[in-house]
Amino acid sequence: MPLVEFFGIGAPRSGTSWIAKCLDEHPELAVPIKETHHFSREYEYKKGAKFYESRIAEFYSGLGRVGEFCPNYLAVKPCAERLYSYNPQAPLIVILRNPIDRAFSHFLFEVRHGQVDINNGILSYLDSRHEYLMHGYYHKCLQRYTEAGFSREKILILFYEEVNVDPIAEYKKILVHLGVKDVDFVPVNMAQKVNETRLLRNRYVEHFFDIVDRLFKTPKLIFFRRLISRTGIPSRLRTYNSKSAKLSLTEAERSSLRDRFYSDVADLEKWLGRKVPWSEFFFSSNR
Repeated sequence: MPLVEFFGIGAPRSGTSWIAKCLDEHPELAVPIKETHHFSREYEYKKGAKFYESRIAEFYSGLGRVGEFCPNYLAVKPCAERLYSYNPQAPLIVILRNPIDRAFSHFLFEVRHGQVDINNGILSYLDSRHEYLMHGYYHKCLQRYTEAGFSREKILILFYEEVNVDPIAEYKKILVHLGVKDVDFVPVNMAQKVNETRLLRNRYVEHFFDIVDRLFKTPKLIFFRRLISRTGIPSRLRTYNSKSAKLSLTEAERSSLRDRFYSDVADLEKWLGRKVPWSEFFFSSNR
């Protein structure tokens, strides 16, 4: 039987880190390491399943059913067939966010890490990094998973906007989907925002945090990393090094992005058989 029994496959900047942390606290589950990129990066995939599982096993205490969360698994084309080949029975967890807001959050994330110049604007950024635009074509991405062989029942679809309104109810949907016994367990991280959009006061301080974070991700220190993380101290320190990210898209930018995603969102609603909670995508036939 494969070591990894369930997957969180995306979308990026939509709450996957929060879900992974919450599930890792559950006594019946374990998310030992997030984002191995094994199925999305060619050089990682070529190392084989044994290498993948040995890497995860280094961080695994042996308690709970193992899952992995990697938000780019949704959009990277080969992932659907590779995941199905590895574990065709794996339940999949997907959390979707208004693709316009998701793209803007991704843009700000790249700005924070010094990858792009904020003054060039999001449309220029997406035109030069088309793969990030692809993360918002949800229907096209999800369709690949059913075509690869996953049954629709194996794919749980959540919405970022609905998680924000009632996180406990949406979290319980995941527990039911995974078939755990204790669906009433409430994790400490339930109330914490994880990996939220923010800009930096001092980039060098953030680099220091990143170095410490990578250090504590080593197998010998992962237990202490989890203990420290659950205190909320790392989140508070990063908050002190943050400044308001109250930036917004212009009306022209929102309109341009809406035009890009409109057709895919319409197809997504038909595929889901329900309305999406994104008011600017208005489809009269579904109202």
